[in-house]
Parts: sequence; C-alpha cells; structure tokens
Amino acid sequence: MIRKIKQLLLERSNIKAIFILLVICGFTLYAASSLLSYDRMIPENPLQAEAKNYSEVPLSAQYLKSDLPDEDELESQEQEDKEQLEDEEDISDDLKDKTDLAKEKELKDQSNWSVEANDDSPHVEFLDPTEAKDDIDKEKEDYFSTSIDDGEVVSKQTYSFRIQQLEHDLAVESIDVLVNEKRDDIQNIAEDKQQTYVTVDLSKGENTITVAVTYRDDSGEIFTAVRDYTVVYAEGEVVFETDLEDEMVVEEEELTFTAQAKIGDTNIPLSVKHQYGNEETGVQEKEDQYVAHLQEGENKITLSATSDGNKKEETFVVYYEEPSPTEITITTDLGDYHEKEVKDEDLQFRAEAHAGEESISLDVKHNGQILEGDDNTYDVTLEEGENTFILEAKKDDTSHSETYLVYYNPEATEGDEEIDPDERAPTIEVFDIKDGETINNSIRTFHVKAKNYKGESITQTGEVTASNNGESVAVNWEDEEQISFTLHIHNGENAIEITAEDEEGNTATKQLTIYGEVGEDGEPIGTATISVEATTVGLGYLIPPQEVELYQGERASYVVERLLKEHGYDFHHTGSSDSRFYLAWIEKEGLTEGFDIPEDLLDTLEENNIAVDFDNYQPDILGELDFTEQSGWMYSVNGIYVNVGFADYYLTAGDEVRIRYTLAYGNDIGLGLNNFEKEW
Repeated sequence: MIRKIKQLLLERSNIKAIFILLVICGFTLYAASSLLSYDRMIPENPLQAEAKNYSEVPLSAQYLKSDLPDEDELESQEQEDKEQLEDEEDISDDLKDKTDLAKEKELKDQSNWSVEANDDSPHVEFLDPTEAKDDIDKEKEDYFSTSIDDGEVVSKQTYSFRIQQLEHDLAVESIDVLVNEKRDDIQNIAEDKQQTYVTVDLSKGENTITVAVTYRDDSGEIFTAVRDYTVVYAEGEVVFETDLEDEMVVEEEELTFTAQAKIGDTNIPLSVKHQYGNEETGVQEKEDQYVAHLQEGENKITLSATSDGNKKEETFVVYYEEPSPTEITITTDLGDYHEKEVKDEDLQFRAEAHAGEESISLDVKHNGQILEGDDNTYDVTLEEGENTFILEAKKDDTSHSETYLVYYNPEATEGDEEIDPDERAPTIEVFDIKDGETINNSIRTFHVKAKNYKGESITQTGEVTASNNGESVAVNWEDEEQISFTLHIHNGENAIEITAEDEEGNTATKQLTIYGEVGEDGEPIGTATISVEATTVGLGYLIPPQEVELYQGERASYVVERLLKEHGYDFHHTGSSDSRFYLAWIEKEGLTEGFDIPEDLLDTLEENNIAVDFDNYQPDILGELDFTEQSGWMYSVNGIYVNVGFADYYLTAGDEVRIRYTLAYGNDIGLGLNNFEKEW
C-alpha cells in the first residue's frame, strides 16, 4: 500500500496532494489509536482500489470491520503501522521537494519565449534564487553575464539590458526573466541564446530582476543558473549619477569623480561639498567631473540638489591612505656619459642601489644583456652606435629603474660630444583644431598624438599637457595612441600651447592660435555632415551622409540621438546623454535582413583568428558582439577615430562624422593596433 501511495503522490506534484497526505497520516494514527483502545483494526490495503484513480480518498465507516483481531495479528499490525508512518514522513519530504520543483517548472512553461525541452529530455531542475545563493553567485561567472549594474538607480521606467553567454561548451535550453517575480512588465525579449536583449517596465521604487538560464551539458544533464539584480526606479525624484562609492579607500591625494543630479531626463543644479573634520574645503568642477584634494584619513563628499520642492542629499565617506614613499635609490656615474658620444670602446662605470639605508641588489642590462659587476663596478665593451643601459632595483612591492644612453663612435676626434637635444625632441600632432581657424562652439574636443624620437607613443609613458591663454586644459581621456582634451573657447583669441615630455626628459612644445565667435547656449551654430554605415556586413549606408543642425554647447550625443530618431531607429546606450555615452546597438524592423559579409573580409578575419558566428545576431538589431566578439559601433570625426564617447565630444560647423560598424575592433574600418590596411 505504501509503495502505491508513494507512486501516486510522486505522479501528482501539486499542493493539494500534501493536504491529502496529511489527512491520510492523521487517519492512520487515529485508526491505530482506536484499535488499541477498542480492539478494532483496519484490514490490509483498504484504500487500494480507490487510490489508483482518485486522490481524495473517502474516509467512511464502510472500510471498518467489526471482527476483532487475535494477539499475533494486532502485534503484526502495530509493526506495519510504525513502518507506514516512517515511510509517509519520507514521502512528505520528497513530495515537498517535487512540489517546489513543479512550481518552478510551471513558471518556466508559462513563458512564451522560453525554449521548451523535448518530451524525452532529462528533468529540468530550476535553482531557487533564494536558496544556495553563495553557490549560485560563485558559479554564474562561468555561464553568463548581464549589462545590469546591480543596485543602480534609474530615472526612466523603461529599462533595457543584455544577457551575454560567456565561453563554455554548454547548450542553452531556455532563458527566463522575471521582474518582481512577474512577467507582466516584460516588454520584449529577443529570442537569441548567445546574446539576448531584454526590455522591461520598472515599478516605482526597488525592482528585482531575476535572470534564469537553463543549460544542457555534453552528458545530457540539464541545470539552471539563476541570478537576481536590484534596479531602483526613482520616478519624479532626484537621482544622483556618480562613480563615488561610500567607504571607498584611495591612495591618490587628488580624487577625480563624476556626479550629476537628475529628475527624469532633466539635469538639475548640483552642489558638491568636501568636508574634512570640521573644515570644509573646495571642490574643483570640470563639466560633470569634480576634483577633490583629500586629506589623510576620513573625507566626506556630500551631493545635494533641490528642484520644485524635491530635495536630496547623499554623503560619501572616502578614506585617503597616503602610500608608503618609494625609498629605493640608484647611484651611478653613468649620468656622466648619458646622451653623449664617446670614442673609447671600453667603458667602466659604478652603480649601486639602496632601500633607505639598506643596500639591495641591482640588475644592470646593456642592450638587453645582463652585466655582472664586481664590488659595484661594471666593465662593458660598447657597440657602435647607440648603447642602452637599464638599471633596475626592487624590494617587496616597490621597484625603481633608470635608463641611460651612450653613443659609441670610433671616428670621433674631438673627445666626448653632446647630442643635440632637439634631435631627440618628441613630435606633436594636433587634431580637431587648426592654427588660425575660427570656432563658434563654446566647447571643442581635440586630440593629440605625441611620439618620442624612436617613433613610440608617449601619451601614457610620458607627459602631455595643454593650456589655453595660460590656463590648464582638462584631459578627457588617454590611450596608447592619443590623448583628448576638452577645450573651453573664449570669444576672441585663444592661445593654445601643447607640451610633451618623454621618459628620458626630452621635451617639445607646439603652439597654435584659434579664434572664438561664441553665441548664447542653444543658438544654431551651423551643420555637421553625419552618416551611419554598416558596410562590413554588406548593408551599406543605414543613414546616408546628410547635414544635421548643431546648437551652441550641445554634446554630440544629443545630435546622434536626434538623427537616429528622425530616421526611425530605436537605440540602446550605456551611460547617459551627458556622460559616458556609448552606442551599444540600434534597432529597426528587418534591420539586418540580407546581411552579407564580404568574402575578402571573411578571409582576413579568419587569418587574424577572429571567429564569425552567422547565427549570433538579431533580425531587427545591430550592435556590439553580433557576429564576432570584437564587433560594435565606432565613430570618426574628420577622418580621426576619437577616444571618447559621444557625450564627451563637441562638434563644430563643418565637421564630418562617420558612425561605422566594425567586426574587428576597428581594424576593418581604418583603426586598430593591427590595421588590416583596407577599409570595408
């Protein structure tokens, strides 16, 4: 009887079965007690006939017999009742697990975008995000990631994000999304298993977005990875957008951070205060960036904003820990020969290193080869031409190195000669602004490429600065190739000076003058020519080159948004229109229909080990990570690919902007460290 009841209960995984089980347990105990008190018993398997097809078994007196059992029968029945009770407790626990599992599966089956398993598929086990949370968080990095910034506060009700599968050998069976444990607020979910785009409507206040992805491994086993995210929708409230974090610890005395205050999409005035102890110190403002000069220990930075009765204030505690000073010193007489020409082939020099007063080991290399010294004295035979000496000392996590150049010329006749420092001065190229031009925008982004005499970029290894009429110009971004500046233009003459210094101390300066004719904010200042191109996937111009109106003080992000909307494109971006705007994807019905990647580009991608997945795209979307893992949108201004997002670039009249889709980090459209030497 117990086996049949267990089989019945396992077949019917619903809450009602639990109730019936409890009734059966109660009846069994009551019957056993009655038998002991009144010498009556229940016959064997009284429910067998009913239990086969009916779960609500009638407990009526017709199943009781008046015949009294003998003593042996009573003892046997008591043992059977005891075993039955133990088995029923096991069934109850097992039934609870199966019932919870069935509820999860029922939720999955209700999703009109989930991919259903075949009838012969193994059992699908959904993980409960409220259970084993540590294990789930630990494993989720191996399976998928999302573009959701957990805990972020947003000012728009409509919220879009991406689910990206990481590298693994698992097959994606289904993808499920819940907002506050419901699906009612899901606007759209694109049915792509490798890269899935989701748009949801948020409720006011805190929202929990649950992402569940079900996988099948090579053995056929199916499991589900689940993760919860929190996104707060602050409707009509003041929202701060900042990269400050409370209780953060820094080792830089100068703290640069971003901060904005918004109600919905509207920026409102923001007040930023820096407090150290009872003393309030100033904060330097650069656009939406702020610079605070910290004091050692606890610093408080308070953001506050008020508009139409809405007020918000938030304080962030920042701890400044002054880094331990580097005390490693190198003493050498190589400086006597540095950047000088010598006529003697053999050179002897001294070199030693100290950490404080402690003598430490020193590595000395001559043209890449290690030199062995004797009592801090080194002998070397020079090579004709340039000889490079690198001295490096290290203790714990601190290191220090020095480089010296000595030039050997056996034909030198007048002793040691100094090299003309101008021969080793860096070269400076300036883009986006030209000497003598007139600019009518109040802000202009420009880029500088600086290289040492060896032709190597020094934007990150050296120092590149700019000034306007003697005032420092703020750096926007720097990378291995170039550095960008945000220039505030004054009416009349603007004297721009750019200075570059390489690691060896060689310097160069470039000067140019531009003239400003700046009007009021919001005034038209002319047009720029802009195009949107997807030639790398055979779709040509999505928006042909056309003139777009520009307005005084307007960021390029607003210009691009206006252009896309006018041509019927939806789009998604990271950051905001005023900060760190990155165009992630654009959307339009049938957008990628008929895509055709050129054959020679496919061959070039293969030669450079860039895999193309022809199934990894959306019919209505074109964006990052489609087709290849190096794809996305990039843009150039007047032929130069800039290193900042649209929100940090300011156009001026006459600019030519090309927004282009790349499959290879820009190498296929004229930019990149391994440029393919052809543009598609």
